[in-house]
Amino acid sequence: MKIEFTVEDYFNELRVMENYYGQEEELYPWMYMLLQMIEFRKKSIEEDYNRLCIIDVHKHIGSNSDSKLKKIIKKRVPDFVIIDPKSDSLCGCVEIKKTTPNKSLKLQVGSFYIDTIKYNFEITSTSKDKTHEIPYDLSSEEDKNSIVAQLPNQIFKCEIPNLDSQHISTPNWSPSRNANSKKIFKKFCHVDITTSMDTQTILDKCDSDPKKIYFTSKDQKEITSNLSITRTETVGSWDSTNGPELVQHLRTSKKVLYTDGLVFYYITFVESKIRVEKIADLTTYYSNACKTTCFASMTQDERLSAYAEWDKLIAGLTAIDWHHAPITKID
Repeated sequence: MKIEFTVEDYFNELRVMENYYGQEEELYPWMYMLLQMIEFRKKSIEEDYNRLCIIDVHKHIGSNSDSKLKKIIKKRVPDFVIIDPKSDSLCGCVEIKKTTPNKSLKLQVGSFYIDTIKYNFEITSTSKDKTHEIPYDLSSEEDKNSIVAQLPNQIFKCEIPNLDSQHISTPNWSPSRNANSKKIFKKFCHVDITTSMDTQTILDKCDSDPKKIYFTSKDQKEITSNLSITRTETVGSWDSTNGPELVQHLRTSKKVLYTDGLVFYYITFVESKIRVEKIADLTTYYSNACKTTCFASMTQDERLSAYAEWDKLIAGLTAIDWHHAPITKID
């Protein structure tokens, strides 16, 4: 089954999707066809080319199936995975975002290192439950500040020896989520820490089990709060709102194609270094097409420019060697 379509076909479909639904799931079949088209193209260039399988797994974790991939993809789930069935290997993944022409996907290009740990503290308060002692009133700024003041000694001192306080970001509290009843509410505290630790040490810490933390209450009695801590590795110097999500994908899949259907990035994680490359950007050409009744109504220069950028995209996707190390063996 050979797949072939042009930038005109693609833009026309994007316009229909945007007019009637406009969600990222609509892009899935077109991203699948685009990647399959590239696979057929590679096969036509190299007769012995080993074609890869593109699999939609965006609902993978929520399923009840006990698949091989579930042992590898444990946290954030990509939209597609790229599998080599001959070697039983995960060669990469695809993360797809909603197409928003007036707010195109932007990712800082270059080389980056994982240098930051994001600590997430989930604290549950039972302020209306008289059968429990109340260590803190989480609606009180004074009590929240009291918790924050203890963080360096109670947590970071044992986690990261000789940590300078200037490397700890200002804690950011977010409101309650997943409240179980009127008697219980939760607050989440997010703290970034920039460290001089090497990447692998940070990754090892993020893989370790959550810790139970004791906070000192107002009356100086040690009370065990209902508190859980998770650690997430991030790239502090990487200007990306989706950085943590992409880092998780890179840890699992090593290679990521990141796109909103108009902008395409290829991201790799090799020897502790994250490398971000921009393959192509169709945003301007799609916007020009949307200003007219159809693609054919664009000026000749606009059509030629759109086809040139499309050719750049096809060439860039063809140049990606998903077979090349690093890959993740599927046991």
